Amino acid sequence: MSVRFTGNEVCGFDEPYSLSLTTELECASLDKDVW
Repeated sequence: MSVRFTGNEVCGFDEPYSLSLTTELECASLDKDVW
């Protein structure tokens, strides 16, 4: 399973993480928690 996609939703961002690099970094912190 890929938490990268779900991680975006967890952050509260509707936009795709691929479009928002900053969002990916912000979600990266949460991603570690989700993992």
